[in-house]
Amino acid sequence: MPYRWPYDKWLAGIEREAMAQGVSQRTIAAAAPFLTYDQRIVYIDRGQRVFTQTFLEFSDRMAAAYRISHGAALIKTYGSVFSRIDQQYGVPAPVIVAFWALESDFGANMGNYHSLSSIASLAYDCRRSDRFRPSCSMR
Repeated sequence: MPYRWPYDKWLAGIEREAMAQGVSQRTIAAAAPFLTYDQRIVYIDRGQRVFTQTFLEFSDRMAAAYRISHGAALIKTYGSVFSRIDQQYGVPAPVIVAFWALESDFGANMGNYHSLSSIASLAYDCRRSDRFRPSCSMR
């Protein structure tokens, strides 16, 4: 799908939206150098075969016993932190721990890509934005 807006114009819109929601100019300026577009990230994301699996295929492979037991232990260890996150953002500990397990194996596999660039690139790609935003109208 061709983009309606160049990346830099789209990013400027996101920055304006962030400021309108209370993100400081200082925070935006600190993040800005890392908010570069990386087409490789989009290609990698689009090529993930995990999205072609059924839930049972995925869960049989990814919900290993060690992840479940280690995740439960981390929830107990960091219970007060998870409680504050749940109160402030409404995200329960098991959800956070599940992503932590699946995305990095609890920090064991951190990858070689910059997080902010990756997130910005995937947000600009706009394939799943309806799950997070009302529309892709900024592009």
